[in-house]
Amino acid sequence: MKDTALQTILQVPVTVTVFPDQYAAEKSEMEISPADLAEWIKDQHAPKKTELRYIKLATFGMKRRPGNSGKGRCLRWGENVETVTGIEADYDAGTIPPEDMVAAMEAAGVAGLV
Repeated sequence: MKDTALQTILQVPVTVTVFPDQYAAEKSEMEISPADLAEWIKDQHAPKKTELRYIKLATFGMKRRPGNSGKGRCLRWGENVETVTGIEADYDAGTIPPEDMVAAMEAAGVAGLV
């Protein structure tokens, strides 16, 4: 992908839903470019990963997941997705260096954040 096209894509705002924790009983949305989202993510800090807010590149309605536990109030589930604004993945195994993922994405012409 040409650098100018990549720079353009990284400046186009998308809607991101932010959940305060894994139980996702509340949500907020923000319109943000991928470039600014990268900076926003860098500014997030917590002693443990599980204490960070959850983000989804999608919008959600107010339909809560059925159930009696904390998950029963969860807004972050498949049947509540209204729109998908991007794709995110979480990789914690540590066997593939981030540089290799960047190279693979560039070779495929895929814009994204690593």
